[in-house]
Amino acid sequence: MATDYRIPAHKLVRPDKDSFLDEENPFEAMMSRFDKAAELLDLEPGLYKVLRQAEKQVIVSIPVMRDSGEVDVFEGYRVLYNTSRGPAKGGIRFDLNVTLEEVKALAAWMTGSARS
Repeated sequence: MATDYRIPAHKLVRPDKDSFLDEENPFEAMMSRFDKAAELLDLEPGLYKVLRQAEKQVIVSIPVMRDSGEVDVFEGYRVLYNTSRGPAKGGIRFDLNVTLEEVKALAAWMTGSARS
């Protein structure tokens, strides 16, 4: 008989997922949830180390000349968290207040969600 490894989602992820962005460091908040899931699943240590790191992070600076002639520079982030199962959506947001930690958290949450 096969062992049932399914764990109810409410035991892994807090139901207040929308508020995780309000936490001081969204990526570390997400990683604390991942750590709990890894422990419950008895995840192999090598795989745990791989899944704890973003695979690729791109930081770009975009200079924009305003109508006034003043130049502003905006920073943008793109993160691919893990592509072991194939192409990844990654995390990307367009907002002046977005941080690399937020985009890393979003990319990690999306790992595996683009495929069924």
